[in-house]
Amino acid sequence: MTAREDPQARTWLLAVDGSAGADYAAQYVAGVAKRLGVREIRVIHVRAHTGEPDAAQTPEAGDRGGGTAAPGPADNACRMLTAAGLDVRRDSPRGSEPAALIARAGRRGEIDEIVMGTRGVSALKNLALGSVAYKVLHLARVPVTLIPTADAAASRRPSARTPLRVLLAADGSRASLHAVEYVCGLAAVCALDVHLLNVQPRIVSGNVRSFFSRAQIEEFHRDEGMAALRATIRQFESAGVKHRVEIRTGPMAETIVDAAHDHGCDRIVMGSRGLAAAGSLLLGSVTYGVVHRTDLPVTSVK
Repeated sequence: MTAREDPQARTWLLAVDGSAGADYAAQYVAGVAKRLGVREIRVIHVRAHTGEPDAAQTPEAGDRGGGTAAPGPADNACRMLTAAGLDVRRDSPRGSEPAALIARAGRRGEIDEIVMGTRGVSALKNLALGSVAYKVLHLARVPVTLIPTADAAASRRPSARTPLRVLLAADGSRASLHAVEYVCGLAAVCALDVHLLNVQPRIVSGNVRSFFSRAQIEEFHRDEGMAALRATIRQFESAGVKHRVEIRTGPMAETIVDAAHDHGCDRIVMGSRGLAAAGSLLLGSVTYGVVHRTDLPVTSVK
């Protein structure tokens, strides 16, 4: 039975551009998709509109899988995914805004998650790391998983024989609770080892430290952190998802990355809003900071 015949099967959208980073994202998807209940992968090759036909890269040429057309940028990805036993479909839209095309493809109601590398997926060679990925985080309405480069993460691919170790960074915000729902969905199809983290900003005021002991300040941080996680813990308990709780203090993105590596996690999941001490921080600012600092896949949930 294919994903299109099974209404419970999940569908991912994999964005590629022919770069090594995109190929590694495809390799990662091929290794974990079935384990996470995914059966169909929509491979989307996004490139700038040139006004000239490109028969080798049209959806029809790719779907036929034959003929004399030259290999297109999505071919490596499709070969890896097909070899992994996944149902693969292609799309090759044109446009001047790659991020908008990727996000729009994810809004059609048929996609559960967007996956892409943190390098490449860009029509412009001089764009900075994650520039297109960062825009997708803003525009997409479904979860977005960003896969790091091959050299950085080659040793981090989870084994199918052990539970998937997930760090969920949560703060009680609406997006954070949606991230909890996402993790509960993973737990329904895959064995998980969930590490639940709340990060509290450090108290640096000299006046506060003059009147309260270190132990009192640490107790305050624990109380604030547990209060922020109360709804999250209830959701996990209701869904029967086993988890461990930790409260840390420090800079948000750095602390999340440090905790994930300290606990040997395979993946970081977080809400795309919240997770910040200042309400004026831009959407995705902490997520972007985490992506820049880690060699783990990062899933952002709205």
